[in-house]
Amino acid sequence: KALESIDIFVLDRDGFELIPEQIEIQYKSVGASQNLKDVIRALLEASKNGFQTAIPEGTRLYEAYIDEKTCYLDFSRELYGKHLGGTRAEFLTISSILKTVQANFMDRIDQVHILIEGGQEVKSIAGHIDISRSFSIR
Repeated sequence: KALESIDIFVLDRDGFELIPEQIEIQYKSVGASQNLKDVIRALLEASKNGFQTAIPEGTRLYEAYIDEKTCYLDFSRELYGKHLGGTRAEFLTISSILKTVQANFMDRIDQVHILIEGGQEVKSIAGHIDISRSFSIR
């Protein structure tokens, strides 16, 4: 299978802003939901490739699927359990996920819903931003 270029959003050198980085990945199989999984996993693994990310170390993606034009991303508890905390850090974590989805699935996805540990809705990652509802990326 051919390599595909995707954009992931990682932290700049100072850790204050998100910047797009183009990387190459190999999609594991065909289908938008599987491609979404591959893209988000690439974002989660970006620190292994020398990028500084806004996602807490050890965060895993359990499931990703698209229903209508909303995608649901089910992350492991490390997303909030190992989070640095603080409004800015929480904003960067959420924005990193949303911008990465938007950059790669502009035509397929209008909204992103973040879930934790087997599809549970939680109020927030670090106490500042409500993630119990979907975010529009339009």
